[in-house]
Amino acid sequence: MSKNMVGTLWLVDIGIAAVSALLLLGILAIHVKSWKDLRGRVLVGATAFVFPLFLANIVAAYFYYVLAGSFGAAVAAPLLYIQVLQVVGYSIFFVVTWKY
Repeated sequence: MSKNMVGTLWLVDIGIAAVSALLLLGILAIHVKSWKDLRGRVLVGATAFVFPLFLANIVAAYFYYVLAGSFGAAVAAPLLYIQVLQVVGYSIFFVVTWKY
């Protein structure tokens, strides 16, 4: 694989990690707004669950940037698959949180 393709995969990994972080930030915002209205224990637990995932995606984007200089597509591609699955899961969680 060419060097440009490896760079592209890493950039896609970073972009998808950023999308995941934005989805999680949206979920956190919905929980904070709901907390003001409902004040339920479930929202505290959900927020405590989502916040570390948000931080993990920010850290993942940073490490993808760092790893891009040392590793090629053999590492970037599997991480891309994992990130895509995360975005799908976080998207479902976002929609469910928003609607209900």
